[in-house]
Amino acid sequence: MNNCFYCGKELTEEGDFCGNCGLIKFYDEEGAGKRLLKQFKYLFTNPVAFVRTSKLVNPIFTGAVAIIIIFIQLIIIKGMGRKLHLNFEALDAILTTLGIIAVEAAFMWIIVNGIFKKKVNFMSFLNLTLSIQLISIIINIIGAILGVAITPYLYAIVSAFGGIVSLLLMYQGIKDFVQADLFVYLITIVGSFSGTALVISIVLKSLMRNALRSIF
Repeated sequence: MNNCFYCGKELTEEGDFCGNCGLIKFYDEEGAGKRLLKQFKYLFTNPVAFVRTSKLVNPIFTGAVAIIIIFIQLIIIKGMGRKLHLNFEALDAILTTLGIIAVEAAFMWIIVNGIFKKKVNFMSFLNLTLSIQLISIIINIIGAILGVAITPYLYAIVSAFGGIVSLLLMYQGIKDFVQADLFVYLITIVGSFSGTALVISIVLKSLMRNALRSIF
């Protein structure tokens, strides 16, 4: 007998998803590599299903998504950065992106576990933010290609569209994680974004202060 890895309900042979929670089916006899391929299979065909699977604590999945994000960012910045007027270093952009993902995941974990008393593993939130960032950055590279081929303004338009998609997927992810309503989602998202913005502002002020000290 095979049970769902997330909700524990018995899996039937019908369909590709658990009939109870909607998670992609993973069977006991499947190895980590096969499960990883099954997750990525739905990246383009069913992004919601892909995001749902991020609730599982899987370090291999976490590392794979992070590596893909880094690779795509390098392609955009190094290969198309000049034509798109992206005036920043690839390493700085990559570290900033991964840092923001980690901080957002940390604030979501604190809010959901501390305020709403929902016991969710921090790695699940990290996987969620990484998964959504991966989908967003794939949309960005499509925008970058259009921006280079037609006009840089298309890159901005497609990136904005990617931001809207990210918010919708984040809602779906948090809803699945904690069985939450719209109010819980809004508190979690606003709190996470506000906390992340605060951390970024503190870091920027610290960098500015150090820069001024080095000058004067």
